[in-house]
Amino acid sequence: MAKANITQFDATDANNTDIKSIDISEGMSPANVNNAIRALMATLKDMDTGATSLTSPSGTNITATTALKTPAIQFTDGDAAISIADGGGVTANNFSSSGVNIDGGAIDAVTLGTNSAVTQAVIDNVNINGSTIGHTSDTDLMTVSSGLLTVAGEVSMTTLDIGGTNVTATATEINIIDGDATVGTTTPVAGDGIVTNDNGTMRQTSVDTFDTYLSQSSKTLTNKTIDADNNTVSNLEVDNLKSGVLDTDLASVSSSHDTIPSAKATKEFIETSATASANSATASANSATASANSATAASNAQAAAEAALDTFDDRFLGVKSSNPSVDNDGNALADGAIYFDTTNNVMKVYDSGGSQWLQITPSSSNQANINTVAAANSNISTIASDLSGSNTIGTVATNISSVNTVASNIGTINTKATVEEATSLAIALG
Repeated sequence: MAKANITQFDATDANNTDIKSIDISEGMSPANVNNAIRALMATLKDMDTGATSLTSPSGTNITATTALKTPAIQFTDGDAAISIADGGGVTANNFSSSGVNIDGGAIDAVTLGTNSAVTQAVIDNVNINGSTIGHTSDTDLMTVSSGLLTVAGEVSMTTLDIGGTNVTATATEINIIDGDATVGTTTPVAGDGIVTNDNGTMRQTSVDTFDTYLSQSSKTLTNKTIDADNNTVSNLEVDNLKSGVLDTDLASVSSSHDTIPSAKATKEFIETSATASANSATASANSATASANSATAASNAQAAAEAALDTFDDRFLGVKSSNPSVDNDGNALADGAIYFDTTNNVMKVYDSGGSQWLQITPSSSNQANINTVAAANSNISTIASDLSGSNTIGTVATNISSVNTVASNIGTINTKATVEEATSLAIALG
């Protein structure tokens, strides 16, 4: 076979009888010497340029100043260590180096740190150093430990999956659950939901469910204002009233309209006032009878009585069909003035502070007591008759002291004429 390139040369000298079909055997033409040398030089050049590939070159040190062109680099036992594919791909069965700089391309199926740990790796701008992972400008952005990843910075992602369920809430919605101080004014309607903590689990419950719970619970509302206007307050009992609101003793009342009298207290006060008025009327009659012994005293008593009657007339306005705006003398209404409303068949008292008439409705038993006082009207008429100027009264001197006492008593009656006493006396006077 003609030996066209160096790979076809034989390691046995005697077997090399030609080079590129130029005969170099014994007895060759002398001219073939030059041609054979030239062909050998061309063959060596093909090897230099890579036109002819060496099958299995071996050397202690091989230095390539340009390109080392070979598809494989093998150990002497034939194990392929490095393979070079067409296009420049390199495959290494096992690679170990104290320092490698890879600038471009791709690295596949590579395990780092199998035999010894990689203390630090910087891939582009990602820095991995021990237990921290970060950016070259923020190297400790993440810290890794057994079962725990701690992120020191901000996490931004398109979708967050927790346990196989995508989180669809926005950051704003999550912040609301966390206690965002921004409070809206949206009015809840039926079907709206409220987020609650159900024994450690966050759930959404409708406002209708909350309304049902509140209506069936016995929770106590404290420091709350209830507007009773156009609303109904049911099952209100005495013990539900705030201390001091219900007045059970009308002997001493507040100067302001800030309490509500109990029915019993009202009854007791009217009965007491009626009794006092009856006793006062009796005492006045007795005093008047005694004053008949003195004309001068009687005259003074009459004047005092007329003055008291005028004062009383300004307080008790009598019977009217509607609320009067002035008293019987045409003057401004006095605080505590009363009259009987024939339209509604009730007694009314005037409140100057509120510029209004307030209704007084006695019980049936109280009305009976008032009627008893009214029966004494004839005695009062007799007294008025005895005090007329046509009567002659003797023995004045011995009764002056009694007359003065009577005048003092009448003055006391005039001074102490309260709304309740005036009511009783008015009824008695008809």
